[in-house]
Amino acid sequence: MIGKRVMGLLVVLMTVASAGCLGGKTTTGTTTETADSIHPGNINSTKTNTDTSTPSSRGKIEEVDLESIVEKIETYSYHQDAVMKLDVTTTEGNITMKTNVSMLITENGYVDIVEKKALVNSTITILPDNLTENMLQIVIGNKTYLKTGFGVNEIEFTTLWDYHPLKIVERVIKDKPLAKYTENGTTVFVYSPSEDVILPLAEAYLSPGDSNVTITDAVLEIRIANGTISQVKLVYSLLVRISSDGPFGHVNVVEAGTWKSIVKITSINERREVRPPTT
Repeated sequence: MIGKRVMGLLVVLMTVASAGCLGGKTTTGTTTETADSIHPGNINSTKTNTDTSTPSSRGKIEEVDLESIVEKIETYSYHQDAVMKLDVTTTEGNITMKTNVSMLITENGYVDIVEKKALVNSTITILPDNLTENMLQIVIGNKTYLKTGFGVNEIEFTTLWDYHPLKIVERVIKDKPLAKYTENGTTVFVYSPSEDVILPLAEAYLSPGDSNVTITDAVLEIRIANGTISQVKLVYSLLVRISSDGPFGHVNVVEAGTWKSIVKITSINERREVRPPTT
């Protein structure tokens, strides 16, 4: 997750290149990952869990104080796999192009909530053209250091503190869950996040300039195991409208699609050192 002005611009350039509007270069490396490798059906199952039926695999609901669990977390590390599928319509002058684009995102992150420090390694792959970019983001307070193939950028601004995984959880659990159940010893909460909660995350990838993002049908699933958060699943639909001036006239891009992600918490309250990156 990266400072949205720089990251959003990079991702949009990659997406437009994959859509055929720019002369994008395909990376020489190969990837065995596909847009379906996250198993979207499993993520979508959060919607089916809102019924009142009780399958045999579900046991008695344990009392879990989510707010208390979140309050005790000062630092955490996580691994995230996400896929964004988009139907992209690009109009430049009198030319209109339509294509399907998938964005695969893999992240390994560390967030220190107390000291306001974070380190995130991200790999973003745009299909079908297999355009890949590796990014290192280091955040110290409100200063962001972003290291990509283009070099190191230092930004006196960050929105990471508005949309890192635990921040989204913290905001969502203030509302009443759609459902709560226990499955194989794991307590599961299902929520319907409002657009304002999800918007900072969506804009981090898709909002570099004059654009409008709409979020609908958001579902968040929080899994509690061994007394703490073990996994967070998020799905939502989005509609993005981007407007800019290109070399051949005004460019309008409309992107409609879905986001599906799984965040696995790998450690809690194990403090690490975070320093600015070397050039």
